[in-house]
Amino acid sequence: MTGAPAAPASSSAAPATTPVVQCWVKPNDSCWFWRSTAESGALRDPSALPVDRRAHEARIQKGLWGPRWARLCPGRLLELKGSRALVIDHQTKTSEKVPASLLLLWYEGLLVLDAVSKVEPKVPWLTDKLTGILETERAKFKHGHLSALLYVQKQLMGFACTGPQFCGASGETAGHRRQLQNKGQPAEGEVTEGWYGVQALAEYLPPWEAFLHPKCGIYQDFYMVQWAPPHNKTDYGYMEHGSETLCGATWEPDECLPDDLDTLRVAVKRRWTEQQREREQRDREQLEKEKRERDAKAREAEEDKANEEAERTAKAPRMFNPLRLELIKDLVSPEVNHVVYNLLKSTEDAEIKKGWPKSRSEYPPGFGPADPPGCCGVSCDCMEDWHLGRHALDAGRPWIDSQPRNAACEVAMLAFMNQQEHVTRRGQFSGLHYLEANTDRHKREDVAQVAFAAGLAKLARSVLRDAAQRVPLEALEADRASQGRLIHRLAMGFSNDEVHPEAGGPFMPLQYQVTTGPSWLHVDAGSGSVVLREDSPDYPPSKAAALAISLTSMVPGKFDRMDCNIDPNVSGTGDSMLFGLTSKVVAKVARTEPPSLQDIMKERLSSVFDFQATQCIAVPFGAWVEAMWGVAYTARSYSVGQLLPRQATASNGGGRVRTLPTGMPLTPGM
Repeated sequence: MTGAPAAPASSSAAPATTPVVQCWVKPNDSCWFWRSTAESGALRDPSALPVDRRAHEARIQKGLWGPRWARLCPGRLLELKGSRALVIDHQTKTSEKVPASLLLLWYEGLLVLDAVSKVEPKVPWLTDKLTGILETERAKFKHGHLSALLYVQKQLMGFACTGPQFCGASGETAGHRRQLQNKGQPAEGEVTEGWYGVQALAEYLPPWEAFLHPKCGIYQDFYMVQWAPPHNKTDYGYMEHGSETLCGATWEPDECLPDDLDTLRVAVKRRWTEQQREREQRDREQLEKEKRERDAKAREAEEDKANEEAERTAKAPRMFNPLRLELIKDLVSPEVNHVVYNLLKSTEDAEIKKGWPKSRSEYPPGFGPADPPGCCGVSCDCMEDWHLGRHALDAGRPWIDSQPRNAACEVAMLAFMNQQEHVTRRGQFSGLHYLEANTDRHKREDVAQVAFAAGLAKLARSVLRDAAQRVPLEALEADRASQGRLIHRLAMGFSNDEVHPEAGGPFMPLQYQVTTGPSWLHVDAGSGSVVLREDSPDYPPSKAAALAISLTSMVPGKFDRMDCNIDPNVSGTGDSMLFGLTSKVVAKVARTEPPSLQDIMKERLSSVFDFQATQCIAVPFGAWVEAMWGVAYTARSYSVGQLLPRQATASNGGGRVRTLPTGMPLTPGM
């Protein structure tokens, strides 16, 4: 059978016709494109062979192959016209015209990054930002594994990743991607001068592996060609593209092999997929083994910590509650208990003063007095609950008392009392002096803007409530390793403006009492932080688990109900569910007034939505919840806060400035 010239320079004799270019990227899809690794960052085709022998030798001498020759850049295809594409560069945030042949599908680019990330020493252009993109995308798949097998089977089994100008046997040309022909087994041919007989295609490398291979370095499909006699006995291992494992074989790019060998291409790709299936299976087994070992170590650490906690807790009653008196849970911190040690026999001053520690040695371990002023003395009466102490006003605070400070305090208090627009001095006749706020004098004039903000707050709470119906199990595992605020943040989605209105509510919960939940989940009553009991026989769960929490606040007898579902089958980034919820909020923010509030909301959403690229960002579920909680909190603060107008300074053009409760200026008409 007959092959094509093995020398790369021979492929340059292609006809001058324009090759057919196939672009698999669709408009508005995220993609990758190629640039030079040089400082100029010009566009570069990594699949192109050197133009002549001199250029070839120069690249060999400097080692300019693979990731030292070209680098990947993330972008998004805006428009496709023939062989030209308009792409927005995610790194520079600018649009640029790029040959469509330089675009890669998003997943294929991830396979390139995945391969580059395993190279030692580290490739300079693999920045932290690119590594972050790779890690975020890996997290969407089980064990963080990207499958080259699935991509080759779906995209490359019937196509060849070739050079910029492949010339077929019938004279047609194709660029970069061409469909493989079903021509059957190639016929035997006479080997003439300049041509070599091909005995077999022994091995195959997909383009991302060939790009990094020391014998390849070009972004094309590569094949190990077993040459026919008399070249099958020649050792090519010393050549830059010679095989070191098979005698009489060299690595050749797809562009240097005729389409008569397409049947052999398909056959060797199928062999590669079988071998790759076994490799990926071994990788998955190794990853599962490593995960089991990590989980086992984590469980041991949790058990050790639990044992230490149990020992400490067991000793606590003997130290602080030796009489086993009834314990009363603290309203704010349920893990803290109070006890009435001894009821007073009378209300006499001498009786009230009994039992109060008057030296540091009398305090329980770990506790002490406020210092300054330090321990109480024998004559102290500040513990009497009906006054601050007979000498409280006379005692002063000598550690901070000074004449300049006292004068400054008096000037500040008088200045504040003179602000009659804001406060009224009361109690001058009764002697019960206090300042009353004049909130009724200041009514919000921006009624429409208040309504916008209230509507945005309501929408943000509703998306938090919707997201709580599919909480990824991975998010709870990650929440345990962070600050444990996931349940606390989601709780805002279940608050209601109609709850506790008589007390100025709604309020954030003080306690989280689980009424319904799985046995492997524990929610701290005081903070809402989550602990997963991985030693439970029901962990990890195989299906979604319901979680119901009663949210209690400072108002007696009033509570909200929080209903969630924990789903082990949802990825840590929440799949596409969060994208839809984010889009709802972004659309509402676009109509929010005033513009300054809209800017603040965009800043809150910048971690989950790219406003320049107008697309959602895949982030961990906990980070998404944090962003939406910030939107709901800020919007509600704006809608209920008192915005007091004040005289503007000369620096703002003489207009009037409104100030948010958080201190951020809002200028009407911006």
